[in-house]
Amino acid sequence: MANLKLGKLPDRTPAKLTITITPDLQTALQAYAGDLYRHLRRRGVGLRLGACHACHLPRQ
Repeated sequence: MANLKLGKLPDRTPAKLTITITPDLQTALQAYAGDLYRHLRRRGVGLRLGACHACHLPRQ
């Protein structure tokens, strides 16, 4: 069997980033996320969101 050499794997360590945004931007981002979610659901695309992401989507 041939010896295979693999290159170094990329660094996939997540980075934590905290930002402060205005209330208007937060509202706009939540509306955008809700619109995107509804659009994808209509197309039958399933979303896999963890509990921490799902809690930030606007309530329907």
